[in-house]
Amino acid sequence: MTMFDRDAAEMIIEAVLLGMEPHRAALAAGITADEHDAWIEQGQSTPNGSSAFDTQEGALVAQYVRDLDRAMALSELDALKQVKGGSDAHRWFLERRFPNRWAKTPAAVWVGQARQPTGGASEQNAEPQQDATGRMDDLRRKREEKRRAAGGDPG
Repeated sequence: MTMFDRDAAEMIIEAVLLGMEPHRAALAAGITADEHDAWIEQGQSTPNGSSAFDTQEGALVAQYVRDLDRAMALSELDALKQVKGGSDAHRWFLERRFPNRWAKTPAAVWVGQARQPTGGASEQNAEPQQDATGRMDDLRRKREEKRRAAGGDPG
């Protein structure tokens, strides 16, 4: 493992604050993905009071991991503020950078009809928006038929 490099760590934090993914930011700073993973593992597994944490490098790595987490959260927060201001570019960024929290959810999930993947990647990615739109149209049509059958207002 390469020794912890403060200058590279600062460059990574700055890049992450701009929205870059941490491993790509590490590469830009001259740190390999394996080296960066080792830093993170060391920083996360160094409990307070351990001899590794008491070393200067151990303390720096632990602080780096906390700073990296904070930088990711601040990057997300900044993009969210921009989205609330009407920025489609920042919405796009959030959907792709943090898909677990911000990716668009197909309408089918909301109505309990999520399509289960049956094949390879090409089948899984086959026009989910069209499928969701078709299901929503079917639901609207059925709801309208029920309303008419019950003698409700057709419009």
